[in-house]
Amino acid sequence: MPWGFVVSPQAIALVLLAQTIVFGSFHYRAAVSTAFTSASDQELGHSTPGANGTGAEGPNTPAAWAVGNMLRGCTAGAERAPNAAVAAVVMVVFNRPDYLRKSIDSLKSVHARDDSFKEKFPLFISQDGTHREVRDLAMSLQPEIGYLNNIEDAPPKLAKMREQIAYYRIANHYRFIMQQMFDCRQYQKLIFVEDDMLFAPDFFNYFESTAQILEEDTSLWCVSSWNDHGQKQFVDDPLRILRSDFFPGLGWMLRRDTWDSLRDSWPAAYWDDYMREGHVRRGRQCLRPEVCRTYNFGKVGSSKGQFFERYFTPIRLNNAAVPWQDLDLSYLKYEEYDTAFNKTLAEALELHTLNELDAAHGNVKVLYKNWREYELIAGRLGMLKEWKAGVPRGAYRGTVQLSWRGGQARVIITPAPDYVDVPRKGHGVDKHGGLITGDRGRRKHSSKRDRGWG
Repeated sequence: MPWGFVVSPQAIALVLLAQTIVFGSFHYRAAVSTAFTSASDQELGHSTPGANGTGAEGPNTPAAWAVGNMLRGCTAGAERAPNAAVAAVVMVVFNRPDYLRKSIDSLKSVHARDDSFKEKFPLFISQDGTHREVRDLAMSLQPEIGYLNNIEDAPPKLAKMREQIAYYRIANHYRFIMQQMFDCRQYQKLIFVEDDMLFAPDFFNYFESTAQILEEDTSLWCVSSWNDHGQKQFVDDPLRILRSDFFPGLGWMLRRDTWDSLRDSWPAAYWDDYMREGHVRRGRQCLRPEVCRTYNFGKVGSSKGQFFERYFTPIRLNNAAVPWQDLDLSYLKYEEYDTAFNKTLAEALELHTLNELDAAHGNVKVLYKNWREYELIAGRLGMLKEWKAGVPRGAYRGTVQLSWRGGQARVIITPAPDYVDVPRKGHGVDKHGGLITGDRGRRKHSSKRDRGWG
């Protein structure tokens, strides 16, 4: 051998081991290293690229921590789901400690209403980034509430220069949570909530009662606590649950097998728009209440509080006592629900102008011939008129139902027999840094014409 010396097999092994430790440390660092990110990184809420990967357990790393990138494996200390669990509940947080404190107090209060909820609905906080005050608050809640922490290895790459990076980080965070809770901890269902929510007293009872329907009916893929048209002037019945083709989000439950079908195609950004795409939804629907079981108070966030005062502030949060355990919810299964839906639609009285609503009683229907007419009707009624992927918010088969005048009438806004799907165009980035697609662009409305919707 050159240079006149021999290297033993043991020495070679030590060199290889050292290389593994050195180079591996760039990808697998102890969770405790998050404590040493710079002050500017703490303020931003994200570590510097490569500051942390999947969290190998260190001497100061609580077992409840799960620190890592979404593409990595299971983290140290991940406990398997308890047998009695209906669903794990994960609060998604970033950099709003005041919001988190208010929201977690509400969740804990509702959670404490029944001792069985501790096993049925284990609580977790999942933090994206390293905001110190958020982390300290989350850590102070252990062991009552578990803690996950997603720290990116490098900033996401944006598809458009003016896009807001938050949309990418949020999508990455959701993927990380589902990987940790479904793939690692083996929960069968997962409920996502956010750090700007208040919770109805029957929040957990609602999800416990609908979990069985979600399990049995494969035409469903989520249960939500939210109604986009849940403003106090449009709701009346706290017992009413509807099916919707539109993914509501905002306090929602999904099954593990749904994640299995989404894992490989999970998007880099705009995860909620992705969930509303037809090729992703594949004809499946969500359950949603008429009266919301969550209330959003977070005016400040990635969406910049758009539409907040008009559409979020008036939301009615349920406070009525509902005996969920005594209710038969089998009517929500597809065949039974669709039969009842068709019967209601056929028997509803058709209105020809919105002025007729002033004297309406019982079920009445308003027909629209295209999305422009729908938006004119929704605008006149003061509804959130947005569409996504060809589906109006809250709609089932293009139909949106509202309570009217305190329940004296039920307004059914539904496609006319001669409905035409008019294409829409849009591209670029909106003023909030969101990518505009065909359903997100600004659109000119049709004339008010002869149908009385103007």
